[in-house]
Amino acid sequence: MGLTILFGVLGSALAAASPSVVTPSGTAAVVRVSEIEPFTVSGRHFRPGEQVKIVVQAKGRFEAQQAAGPDGSFTAVIPEVKFDECKGYVVKAEGSLGSRAAFKRQAAECGVPLAD
Repeated sequence: MGLTILFGVLGSALAAASPSVVTPSGTAAVVRVSEIEPFTVSGRHFRPGEQVKIVVQAKGRFEAQQAAGPDGSFTAVIPEVKFDECKGYVVKAEGSLGSRAAFKRQAAECGVPLAD
């Protein structure tokens, strides 16, 4: 019985930590990088009119705000973002009405010595 309760609590905690939230339309919010020069972030399936805070963690931390349109989408250009392909980056978008999404670009294999 105690183990069942523990698993139930752990499952609830993991669900609460989920990076995306399903909107009333039944679709989870999505964020992606649509251009890297200038650095452009696009989001879909956010709540219409929602104010979205975008945070990019790359070679520093960069923030922007953008309102989602009537269809729940947005595009934000953050030209000051600089990143290193060898380290990757993370983009998080959190809406004022509860929508959330994240995108992680894995680091590229850089500086790997060639075998002789």
